[in-house]
Amino acid sequence: MNNSLREIVSSQISRARELQKELEQEVKSDIKNRQVSYKTLEITEDLLTKLRNCLDKLINQYWESKTGSKSTKMYFPIATDQKDLNEKLARYGLKDLSTSDSNLFQVISAVQPYTSQDYVELIELHMYGSQEKHRNLSIQEKQVVAERINFSTQSGSVNWNPSAVKFGSGVHVLGVPINPITQLPAYTPSTHELKKENFIAIKFQGKNIDVLNFCRSVTDIVEKISGQIINLT
Repeated sequence: MNNSLREIVSSQISRARELQKELEQEVKSDIKNRQVSYKTLEITEDLLTKLRNCLDKLINQYWESKTGSKSTKMYFPIATDQKDLNEKLARYGLKDLSTSDSNLFQVISAVQPYTSQDYVELIELHMYGSQEKHRNLSIQEKQVVAERINFSTQSGSVNWNPSAVKFGSGVHVLGVPINPITQLPAYTPSTHELKKENFIAIKFQGKNIDVLNFCRSVTDIVEKISGQIINLT
């Protein structure tokens, strides 16, 4: 069963990684446009649903291998606190898990968002990827999250983030004085070139969460949890 479960999880994680690459390419296109495309929304939903389904299949396959019984109402519990976890376990038919399978109970308890900040992304995964919720995912338009100044000559270049670096009066960069008010070169000689680069992020609607970074992180988390449970079989 260990190999079979490992193959199931490996297949789902591999597909999630493929969707992640598709999302990265689509987001690059979105950044050039004024609105987030429907395809970006669709890929993100598919990816999160795939990851949530991976956890649900994982615990179902594990439980079947241990007990020989199947369940149509069992999901991987993701809770906000201990009381919520206990209620979910009871609803999924795992009320006595702490005694019937203490190892699985310990793994599930250790990866709850309220237990460790390492797993806080599971809250959003449960919200957007759960088959129990059926919530619509909403992604807001692109947002400038940082700016970088690049000042260069043929012999070299210097770049900085004006929100993170503050130049005082009397500072020169590549021989040109920096205006302490604008944090930019006071002038641009013909031998120099000044460029401003905006770093763009696409975020979930109403939340300060970058979609790409979140999807990368939660994929790693699901893979980690899967490995821990597979090792119990």
